[in-house]
Parts: sequence; C-alpha cells; structure tokens
Amino acid sequence: MYLTRKIDGWLNGITMYRLLVYVLGVYAAVGISFSFAGVLSYNAVGLLVSLVLALASCYLANLVLSWVWNIATNKESWLITALILFCIMPPASTNARIAGVIVAGCAAMAGKFLLAIHGKHLFNPAAFGAVAAALLGLAYAGWWIGTPAMLPLVVAGGLLVVRKTRRFAMVTAFIGVSLVVMVVVGILHDRAIGTVLTEAFTSWPLIFFATIMLTEPSTLPSNRPLQVIYAVLTGVLFSAQLHYGVFSTSPHMVLVLTNVFSYIVSSKGRMLLQLHEKKQAGSSTVYDFAFTTPRPVAFKAGQYIEWTLPHAHADERGNRRTFSIASSPTERTVHLGVKFYKPSSSFKRALFELEAGSQLWAGHVAGDFVLPGDPSQKMVWLAGGIGITPFRSMAKYIIDTKQQCDIVLFYAVADPEELMYMDVFKEAAPYGLRVLPVLTVPDVPAGWTGLSGFITADTITSHIPDYADRRFYMSGPNAMTTAYRSMVRGMGVPASHIVTDYFSGY
Repeated sequence: MYLTRKIDGWLNGITMYRLLVYVLGVYAAVGISFSFAGVLSYNAVGLLVSLVLALASCYLANLVLSWVWNIATNKESWLITALILFCIMPPASTNARIAGVIVAGCAAMAGKFLLAIHGKHLFNPAAFGAVAAALLGLAYAGWWIGTPAMLPLVVAGGLLVVRKTRRFAMVTAFIGVSLVVMVVVGILHDRAIGTVLTEAFTSWPLIFFATIMLTEPSTLPSNRPLQVIYAVLTGVLFSAQLHYGVFSTSPHMVLVLTNVFSYIVSSKGRMLLQLHEKKQAGSSTVYDFAFTTPRPVAFKAGQYIEWTLPHAHADERGNRRTFSIASSPTERTVHLGVKFYKPSSSFKRALFELEAGSQLWAGHVAGDFVLPGDPSQKMVWLAGGIGITPFRSMAKYIIDTKQQCDIVLFYAVADPEELMYMDVFKEAAPYGLRVLPVLTVPDVPAGWTGLSGFITADTITSHIPDYADRRFYMSGPNAMTTAYRSMVRGMGVPASHIVTDYFSGY
C-alpha cells in the first residue's frame, strides 16, 4: 500500500504526456544500451541513428506544419510520436531504412494536420507514419521493442501508463481477445498452445501496443463501453494474422484501420474557444471562466475536455490539460471552473492572465462520469473542492430539461468562501436536488449552518436512510475519491453503483 501511494502521488503530479515521454525515453535508452552490450541482436549504431532521425524529422515537420496551419500544438506531442516510431521502426542501417524513418516521421506529423477533420486527427500518428513508410517500400516496422530482453521493462512502463490513464478494462479486453485469437489460429496450424502464448509476449509487441499505442487519447472513443468494443475489434485484427496479396494485418495497419471505427463513434473535432468572461466564484483562489464557441460543443453533462493553451516557458505540466466541463450541453457558453494554488503551474498562470477575447483550443471530449440513463435512479453526489464542476454541469442540465430527480449532494470544502455554483444548486432544488455543504476544517466559523468534519459512513447513513438504493458519484482530488470509494464499498454498496470522476491530465 505504501508503494502504491508513493507511485500514485508521483503519477498525480505529472501529466499523461509527460509520463509517456519518461517511459518511452527509458525504453529508448535501455534499448540502445542493450544493443551496444550485445543483449539485443540489433545494430546499435543503426538504432542510435534511427532515434536521431525520428526526433529530427518529427520535430521539424511539426514545426513547419504548425506554422503553416497556425495551429497550437502540445510541445510533447511530436516527441512522443518520435519515440514511438523509434521503438517500432528497424535500425537505420541502410539507405532505404534511413529514408524510411525520415518518411515515417514526416508522414506521422503530416497526418495530424492533413488528415484531420475539424481539427481532430483521424489516425494514430506513429501508426500512420509506419504504414506510409511500408507502402512506399522504404522500411517495414520491425517492432524491436517486442523482444524478451525488453519485456520486463515494457510491462513495468505499461503498468504505469495504464494506472495513470485508468484504461484497465480496455487494455485487458485487448490482451484477452488477442490471446484467444492467437491460440485459435495456432491450433488451426497445429501449434502448441504454450508456444503460442510464449511467443505472444516475447516475440510480438502485445504489451507495448496495448499500453502505449492503443491508449493514445486523441484517437480513442469517448466512453468506456465504446473503448472496450474498440479494443476487442483491434485485438481480433491484431492477432488474426491475415494476408491478402501485399496487404497484411500488421500492428500499425490494424491500428490505422480501427482508428476509422473510433472516429465514427467519437466526438468530432477540436474547436477554438474565446474567453467571454472570467469571474471570481467564491474565494480569491476559485474562478469561473465562460467561453464562446463558433459552433456548439457536443458533450454529455459531466464529461471533461482537453484544453491547449500555448504560453512561454511552459513547465513540466505542459501546455495541454484536461478539466471537467462545468456547463450543461443546454448552455450557449462553455464554463470551466478552476482553483488556483500557490505556486500554480505555468498553464494555470497563463489561464488566469487571459483577458476577454483571448483564445485557446479545446478538443477530445470524453468521460464516463455522466448521468444514468434512467432519470428515476436515486443518487448521492460526493464533491470535494473544485470537484464540484461536473456536478454543476449535471445540475444545470436537470434544470434546463426540467428533469425530476432524487439527489443528495455532499459538498466538502475547507473554506466557506470556496463554495461554487451554489446559485445553480439552489435553482435545482425544486427538481429534487438537496445540497449539504460540509466544512472539513476543525475551526468552524460563526454562522455556519452546514455540516462539519469529514464525510463518514455515519454522515451518509444519518442523512440518507435509503443509501443502498442509490448510485454514488464522486468527484474531487484522487486521494479523496479513492478514500470515499473504499468507504462506500465498506457500506455494502456494489462497485457497479459507484462512479468516480477521473481524467489523466488533471
């Protein structure tokens, strides 16, 4: 438990993109070192040249294309793509392979700009780059990362990525389906099951593909059920080993094909938002930002969206972050609720300094933290601090659609002035929303009429006798939602009745 808490603490302090840079960087360094030491039977100089070419081609292509299209990009995006290409392309030990790596890097970046609809790229950049190099006959992805010597490291890095992104169901579905299909294909070819399973992990990029490439957020469906379907479809094609003429279901080709399915079922495009208003929403550290958009944003109440804000001297958190949408799909403006800490990240400092009329990019709407399909389902909402934002979205949606509900909201804050959006929650009262503010500090100020102390099982049972019949929604700091989930499970509430708000870029 101690180790898990330490790992989670570190993961919560960095973005998903920074984690990928670290993990892929370690893969690259170890792979080259193993090659020089003879642990890997690959041309070490060729691998080193491949790394340099992948980095240079992706960086320069991204720089030129972003300038031509005048589109802000994440500073780590090109780096992640370059490192993935390095892990899957063969060592650049011949002229054709050198050209192949360069073409793959340029094609990967070009695909993000040229093959994009409403600003959303259609294909996984690295997979598309590898396909382009293969179709031109220059170099075929060898996936040297899928070797026995690299397996322990790939498993460790993959587990970190999956824990950070919370893609357990999706990755498990992909690996499970892939293994089943591989075994079936092996049996049809009179191969021993043990041999097939061993080769799946030691001679095939199963783990790397599942944890690094399949989980790429910009090409994922927007909710968990669709992500699992996407994983199953990809797993079948990935392991079927189909061949038709020059066409084969290589891992990169499979991902390009299933990316089309993902696009069809996903939210479309990224959009340019313009700041309409910024106002203090309680204490001096809590603000609400309202943005206008040239076209309506399609999302469900409670989902999150990724925001890109270019700014000078970006820190390790980068210029791209994910935040819950505080507004309802029924509103004309997109609201973002933010708490500013000291010291704040460079992203939040740049966000705070925005003035009316300033613009930023947003896209990749996703999340399963949404209202149940049955409006009669009773609920308990547990919010901590700025975790109130998705509940504001849901409450406003209930008001605007005049939807009757039975919801009790426990809203925990450390300072009464940090209470946000209370006007919306009061407006939702006639529709069945009951709000119980909770002050978590020991010194309760005079005049406080809400609850005090930490939310416990007794707190819930004393105010909600029928809690066992309700669905629990939890949003706030990761440590809080983890503790609340454990507490509610201890009360006998099944896991299927608990929904937690989590997104990797927080």
